[in-house]
Amino acid sequence: MKIQTIVLAGLLFALFISAGCTDINSNPAQSEQGTAMPSDNYSEGLTYTATVPVQHYRSDGSCYRVADVNIMNKGATDAQNVVVRCNLIDPSTNSVSDTMSKYYEVIDSGDHKAFTVELDGTCGTIYELEVVISRDIK
Repeated sequence: MKIQTIVLAGLLFALFISAGCTDINSNPAQSEQGTAMPSDNYSEGLTYTATVPVQHYRSDGSCYRVADVNIMNKGATDAQNVVVRCNLIDPSTNSVSDTMSKYYEVIDSGDHKAFTVELDGTCGTIYELEVVISRDIK
């Protein structure tokens, strides 16, 4: 009886330690690269890399995706009023599940800005991350 209690306590401890550490993506280090689509030559020189969205579980059973985005200004001039919109896309329906926007007043020439996005989605669905870079005209 004492051994069963110790084994049970060990299993409960292992479950407690591993809670929240599960995801369905077996290779979270994958990334994609892209070039911002130029709109009136504004985005020329802006490029990005983004990791594949990785699924995580919340304690209430819902799911969210986490991805890292890095915007680089490889252009000759500073980029001003930059808006980076990250859309979580379900490729089976081509619909947007969640969106997050990030604003940068200036991204200097040769500089980069990196951030992490956390977007809500349905558990078990494989999503793609769409990154759109534009200018906020004030």
